Amino acid sequence: MTPLTPVNAALKQVLASVQKPLGAENAPLALAHGRTLAADILAQRTQPPFPASAMDGYAVRGADLVGSPSLRVIGMSAAGHGFAGTVGPGEAVRIFTGAPLPLGADSIVIQENTKAGDGLIAVAPGMPAARHIRPAGTDFSQGDVLLRAGQRLGQGLVERLVHLADRALPDQIDDAVAARELVPWVEPVIQARGRGHVVCSRHCQEKPIGTMRSMGLRCQTEQTSIMPSADDFFTGVRSFTAGAVAT
Repeated sequence: MTPLTPVNAALKQVLASVQKPLGAENAPLALAHGRTLAADILAQRTQPPFPASAMDGYAVRGADLVGSPSLRVIGMSAAGHGFAGTVGPGEAVRIFTGAPLPLGADSIVIQENTKAGDGLIAVAPGMPAARHIRPAGTDFSQGDVLLRAGQRLGQGLVERLVHLADRALPDQIDDAVAARELVPWVEPVIQARGRGHVVCSRHCQEKPIGTMRSMGLRCQTEQTSIMPSADDFFTGVRSFTAGAVAT
């Protein structure tokens, strides 16, 4: 009878036959699915980079929200086009979701609680101060670890990398992504210029949400080894949209 191999010896034999870990390498995002990160992915900037409005409405001074104030509208702040001036006593700035909070303002009054006319807004009584503002760094701050080394890139993390390419890692994930190792920092295509502007990568010109969804679909088809035909894909889209309209 052949003697049994001790467990430790058997384990040593098995491990000896296992391929050694591969070295770190850069890989396109489209080929990152199923790989393992060799290094942490760090945020290269703070998001949002400035205090931003969480609602459409008016940026005002909390001190002016006493009683039922009437405030003079002196300008507008939109995403990517902040208001350059300062909000003073008795003044308000029209503001939209995602836009930078103007200097001098510390509160947002949502538009449903105002009545506008003749360059003025009448604010409903009892509006609280310091509301509806996203402080700088709400999502993450420069240097924060967004993904850790050792994480296996499944569908969700690949989609997140596409999303982060336009928020934390401009251009870093455009051509070569940290599938095994981070690529060197590359200056973004569009530089931030002044308060209220945003940094953008080439993904911004390529509909990043659509890119994220297409990457997710690719991951799903790789997992199931089923690639839908164009006819199947568009039939599914038509069915989905028809159902959404019907409901």
